[in-house]
Amino acid sequence: RVFTATSANGLLYMHEVLHMVSGGRLPLVMCNVNRGIFAPWTLWADHQDSFSQRDTGWIQYHCSTNQEVFNTILQAYRVTEQINIPVMVNFDGFAISHCLMPLAIPDQEDIDRFLPPHRPEWRLDPKHPSSFCNVTMAAEYAPFRQMLADDVLSTLSLVKDAAREYQECTGMFDGDTIETYKTEDAEVVAVAVGSMASELKVSIDLLRERGIRVGLLRPRIYLPFPAEDIIRAVPQNALVAVLDRNHNFGHSGGILASELKSVFFGKRNDLTVRNRVVGIGGIDLTSRIMAEEIRSMMEE
Repeated sequence: RVFTATSANGLLYMHEVLHMVSGGRLPLVMCNVNRGIFAPWTLWADHQDSFSQRDTGWIQYHCSTNQEVFNTILQAYRVTEQINIPVMVNFDGFAISHCLMPLAIPDQEDIDRFLPPHRPEWRLDPKHPSSFCNVTMAAEYAPFRQMLADDVLSTLSLVKDAAREYQECTGMFDGDTIETYKTEDAEVVAVAVGSMASELKVSIDLLRERGIRVGLLRPRIYLPFPAEDIIRAVPQNALVAVLDRNHNFGHSGGILASELKSVFFGKRNDLTVRNRVVGIGGIDLTSRIMAEEIRSMMEE
């Protein structure tokens, strides 16, 4: 099995290789510690680094706690080894990467039951020489790229299966493609990824104490984008209040909001999407700050 890790500008340096790994259908897992990218330099968290790699053909998880990071790495191996597409497990710099949190480690027997030894379909072996990633003509190249595009979309079912089977083996569950919190009767649905989504649960409780029916929808997987699960999870006529920790340069607002507008267009015309870009470069996002951002979007 192959594992690696990076962060921010290190991920950007890998951009060319990310395409090669997905196109070469290599099953590996990489953790990316989300941090702002230069210039200017910053060490603190936002999501510009991983979101900028959207079109490299990798599956992307975004985790909200240290426990979820641990659980998701194991699930990521289950997914990548079934479909031969690499998986990026993202979590916020400092807010998660440098914070102490309680962590429950499953018994090794349960982990082995969930993730048995892997036998790769191909390997470098002098006794059985092979050629990898040779130059192709257009008639050969296009089907390979279409296959990758189709297979990335098909991984949503594998993500759900991995989450369910991990829960059966360990009793732990962080959601499958999405996580929801108090959305059943919500008139406003806040959407965010990463550590800010955990803090948003406190924001939602604060707003509900004021009589405002708010819920949370957290995309646990960003790529492939869980469009149908999100469409089903948002109540009728809700205001969708998106908190983006990135900039969608060339468009107003953030990348997550643009993805959601695309998903809802023509399918959920009862919904209104509003957006704030927050927390860039590690600006602190307390529950009260995010509650006020949601209130501000409600008043537009």
